[in-house]
Amino acid sequence: MVKRCSLCGASAVTWIPESKQYLCAEHYLEYFERRVLKTIEKFRLLKNVKKLLIAVSGGKDSTVLLYVMHKFFSREINLVGFTIDLGIGKYSRESTEIAIRNYKKLGIEYIVVNLKRSYGFDIDDSVRFRKWIKRPPCSICGIVKRYLMNKVALEINADAIATGHNLDDLALFMMSALQGGKVEELTKLTLYNPSINGFVAKIKPLGLVSDKETLLYALISGLEFYEEECPYAPQRGLRTTIIKALDVAENNHPGFKRYFVLNMIRRVIPKLPKPQGRIMRCAICNMPASNNVCSFCKIRARINEVIQKYRNK
Repeated sequence: MVKRCSLCGASAVTWIPESKQYLCAEHYLEYFERRVLKTIEKFRLLKNVKKLLIAVSGGKDSTVLLYVMHKFFSREINLVGFTIDLGIGKYSRESTEIAIRNYKKLGIEYIVVNLKRSYGFDIDDSVRFRKWIKRPPCSICGIVKRYLMNKVALEINADAIATGHNLDDLALFMMSALQGGKVEELTKLTLYNPSINGFVAKIKPLGLVSDKETLLYALISGLEFYEEECPYAPQRGLRTTIIKALDVAENNHPGFKRYFVLNMIRRVIPKLPKPQGRIMRCAICNMPASNNVCSFCKIRARINEVIQKYRNK
């Protein structure tokens, strides 16, 4: 039996458990956009933002973010796309190409940083020489992304950086931080992180829409995005267990993830002690750092040293 949209009677494309509604394609797009706009308004994510750097990997989340921000805010905010070619073989090459095609389609100014050309190493190098570097690629990738996003945002005088983290990402990060007792990490897991000590403000407009909701929006809208997962993403372990547990809770109690994340943001995180570490300037690049040399410069120096030493081994 064909399900009908609860609002107009057209053929439905999805069921929304929280509101107990079937929605057609047109009304689903409106529903999704309304959720994102409500998040932006309620948490004042764009207050005083005149120039916004949008981090785009080429995947579905950042691509949806790019299109939604362009649709509703391109007239009042200077939007600049930003993509890092991390040097992860086919994955980086194709996802970067897709990001560029979307920038051009929308007529958005964009910046692409090729990690290998600009800094002498890439993520594939960190995996190739992992025996000597002794640091997992995901850890290095995270440091690279945070560093370059902030560096570029400062260079172009952006007021904020927008990332495509969705509800599932935040729920996973929060549960992982709670399990590990990482209070300092929890304090960063909000929809809005203000500018402080040389770090540009960060916003997460998709923070209250789920992974499935974002995927459906991209498919209905006919957006081009890179569908493959990073080859270095962990496939097993605690992370996978937490994801499965959150999915079970959501299936049994629709809205669980959203309420969990909202309660953390509104009731728990504001009561946590803020990190008191002293912010310095990196002696090498002059970017903000917690030590004399920032994490990025340490990693860059170490990987380039190992590349030169063990290239032929």
